[in-house]
Amino acid sequence: MSVIRQMITSLLIAALSLQGRLWSSLNTVLGTAVVVAVMVAILSIGAGYRQAMQLSEVEDSWMILRGGAQSEMESTLTAEEVSLIQSNRRNGQSSDQSVTSSESYAVVALDGPSGASLNVALRGVGPEAQKLRGDFHIIEGRDFTPGRRELVVGRRAQQHFGGLALGETLRISGANWTVVGVFEAGGNISESELWTDRGMLQQALNRGDNVQVVLTPRRDGESALDLQNALNRDGRLNVSVVSRRDYYAGQAENMQRFVRILGSVIVALMSLGAVFAALNTGYSHVKSRAKELATLNVLGWTNGALALSIAAEAVILNLLGACVGVAVSYLLFNDKLVSTLFFANDFTQVVFTFAVTPRIMVEAVILAFIIGIAGSLGPAMQLRRLPVARLLVQRN
Repeated sequence: MSVIRQMITSLLIAALSLQGRLWSSLNTVLGTAVVVAVMVAILSIGAGYRQAMQLSEVEDSWMILRGGAQSEMESTLTAEEVSLIQSNRRNGQSSDQSVTSSESYAVVALDGPSGASLNVALRGVGPEAQKLRGDFHIIEGRDFTPGRRELVVGRRAQQHFGGLALGETLRISGANWTVVGVFEAGGNISESELWTDRGMLQQALNRGDNVQVVLTPRRDGESALDLQNALNRDGRLNVSVVSRRDYYAGQAENMQRFVRILGSVIVALMSLGAVFAALNTGYSHVKSRAKELATLNVLGWTNGALALSIAAEAVILNLLGACVGVAVSYLLFNDKLVSTLFFANDFTQVVFTFAVTPRIMVEAVILAFIIGIAGSLGPAMQLRRLPVARLLVQRN
């Protein structure tokens, strides 16, 4: 009989005697399930944040900021600078390629789910803003009317923050602003924002004609450095240029790295506990099955086949634990709406959902497999070293 067939037969025999080892087996399954559930929950934060920061092709454009500014909050562009940028982009280009969207940016405080005050982005825009965001569309109510204190709010912002239902009013700079519409933008970061008329926001904040950023379409073969150099050739301009994709991808990368490091430390410590639990279970299983294993050895089963069956049993139990852990995390966390300003360039809340992705599930299964192998090595090697006579004596 081949080693594989011997191993499978030994596994089947072990399954028949599982009732006597049920609690120790469940301990292994539950221990691994807890480790996997924690791992999946932590990694799904990074995955969901990254998805919120990803922009589609139609969403990408150049962001023009004041030279040296690292975020919109740090940037200010005067009306003269905006006019010079617009003139440069119109030079010999079609209307689609020359469109620019000059936008104001501010922060307002709204109540979060727990009642705590949270920073939320308020963006003042003109009609050009929607042209540069192809995924933008109103799903409830209507768009704001220029010249009025009206707001349209991102779908995720409305779901997460209080006071953003249609018809609600917000107190901003001493005046009431009415929510008249809700928009979607492909689930990306724009849905964490509130939008209003640029002129009304400038007036409310006493900013004159100043804006924080100018957006303009990307042209074929044009790099950020090309555009930046072209604009800064005019001595009246000092600007920096970055693509919207890269601007938000940088935030997502920092968050992803932090989550990976934090998750790795936590999961590594918990995995050690799971490995020791698996070792303890493995040793107890070898001891409880000593006579059974010795009998199989006498009947021709090799020590190698029996050791493989011990390892396979441990791996199967841990993989069952992985399935339980993934299922629990998926049901509890997937698509759960949360927000954070961690790593946000402008110190405003980014609303996103936990995302339990296939990649995270695969990583969870791999972790469970490693725990199973590590937890079975000791018992399997112990079995190989024990002679048949001693195995039989252990049960007599």
